[in-house]
Amino acid sequence: MPLSGTLQTLGLPDLIQLQSSQPKSQVRITHDGRVGILWFANGELVYASVGAVTGDDALYEMLGWDTGDFTVSEPPTAPPPRNIFAPWSTLVLEGLRRVDEARQSGVQTPQEILRQGTSRKDFRFALMVTVNGKQVANTSTGKGEAEAALVAFLASRALALTESTKLGTFERLVVAYPSRKMVLDKLNDGYLGSWMDERSPLEPINALVQALNNSTSK
Repeated sequence: MPLSGTLQTLGLPDLIQLQSSQPKSQVRITHDGRVGILWFANGELVYASVGAVTGDDALYEMLGWDTGDFTVSEPPTAPPPRNIFAPWSTLVLEGLRRVDEARQSGVQTPQEILRQGTSRKDFRFALMVTVNGKQVANTSTGKGEAEAALVAFLASRALALTESTKLGTFERLVVAYPSRKMVLDKLNDGYLGSWMDERSPLEPINALVQALNNSTSK
């Protein structure tokens, strides 16, 4: 049965509980440019994604969304390959615990830091990946898989070059395009790729790098 509304009026835990009584449904949630997808089958939550973030981590991120719009529909096709295996009630409790813990400690998630730090108009988007290329946070409207792969590739080449030439340590790489630039920064636990207008100053990126490093060092 089609359903639509906002997370302000029906929170995600209640929405999940409601859909767990349905034989098959798909939930699409939008929040600050991010799109979350949940699939339910035979009363179980079987799939979750937010961009390139999938599985439990995607559900945990969505549980931190207090605002947003959602639509529920009966999908005409089978769900994607399953990436949620624990009972939804267990995951919801764990996700809410993480949200409360983060709010009490005042620590922002990488996604929150990235969203706030790239609010300037000259930022096109930015994403953070681990040293293995796994996407952690992303402010683009798409999945960002190609961009994440580019960040991981350029970082590996830059590290290899500095090690082989003994020129020092890799901290930042700037790739210039005709009307924009991509800035790659090394973080404590990964890399930050920022896409900006060509003439944009780098100071906002410096502040973003510091904020991300501070969040992962706590």
